[in-house]
Amino acid sequence: MKNSQSSRNLSIFEFFENLQKEYICAEIRTKIFQKKYVPYWENAMLGKKKKIEDIGSKNRLETIFSSKDEYLRVFSGIIPEWGEPVFCYRDSAQKDKLEKWDRVFFYNRDSEVRIQNEDSSNSIGYIADNSMVMNELPLLSVRVRDKKKFLLVPLKRVMRIL
Repeated sequence: MKNSQSSRNLSIFEFFENLQKEYICAEIRTKIFQKKYVPYWENAMLGKKKKIEDIGSKNRLETIFSSKDEYLRVFSGIIPEWGEPVFCYRDSAQKDKLEKWDRVFFYNRDSEVRIQNEDSSNSIGYIADNSMVMNELPLLSVRVRDKKKFLLVPLKRVMRIL
């Protein structure tokens, strides 16, 4: 889980890059957190979007709003195809406050996931038990859709469907 540097120590471009990452992390939180927290993250997104667009316009930079490729580049740096997300945090205080909750809600019970099977094929399933992840073990119990079987799957072979 990445920690953003203080904006005072960053160049304009580095600040711009961090804002885009923070925007996408906020967007992900609107999809995984409980509904009562969604308005907070939507509001955070609005402020970040304005700053991103202002910096992008002034400096003729592609943004996550103006380019699908730019959005995918930034998004894939946070949510890899397989494995754990790399959320970014504004500072150490935000990291201390959110890191646990990002993990709890990202791997919430009954969340839909795609898993990579031993033979490299994919299956869709639902998180049946996340207690191992919450105890820092990189494993999830997944109930495979349309089958009555449960698999113990390493996080490196899981992708949360958002």
